[in-house]
Amino acid sequence: MATTPKGATKPKSKGAPLSEETVSWVRELNQKPIQLAKKSGRAYLDTYEKALQRALDFEKAAASRSPLNWVSALADTHTKFVHGVTSQYIKAARDVLK
Repeated sequence: MATTPKGATKPKSKGAPLSEETVSWVRELNQKPIQLAKKSGRAYLDTYEKALQRALDFEKAAASRSPLNWVSALADTHTKFVHGVTSQYIKAARDVLK
């Protein structure tokens, strides 16, 4: 059930077609859930980015302990690739959530 946001007064319409006042009221009513969704999305992106960085750091650290140089090189290449690809998606998502 929808409630009227603070400061918003529900338009008085008696079966008349949608007026500018009604459209404005509906937009105002939808702003809070939209802002909360954006805030949640930004928090999710921050958490995802930190978790991904920790996983990539772990991968590099584990590979650096290998006596085989190619294992370290492969892990380094892989982490750079994953970071490069995901950073572009994260940047695009942040732009959407502004």
